[in-house]
Amino acid sequence: GLGKRIVPGLPYLMAEPLYGVQHEMALTLCDVLIRRTHVIYEARDGGLEQARAVAELMAPRLGWDEAEIKRQVDAYAAQVALTQAWRER
Repeated sequence: GLGKRIVPGLPYLMAEPLYGVQHEMALTLCDVLIRRTHVIYEARDGGLEQARAVAELMAPRLGWDEAEIKRQVDAYAAQVALTQAWRER
């Protein structure tokens, strides 16, 4: 449900991406998980495990098809890789 947390242990709810789309003109998965919730910085895996679920939640409101959902998740995964690159050193 929308009251479920995006990532267990973090304060962000599944309702927040929808609020961002409907009231704050959020248009991308990156916008929601980086700028509006900071999941990328606070979740151990950067939120990758839940990225697809969030994209699927946003998809109907933004008119995304399966190919666009994949593009959104791939773009987000690339951002996660950049933010976690320091861990490889």
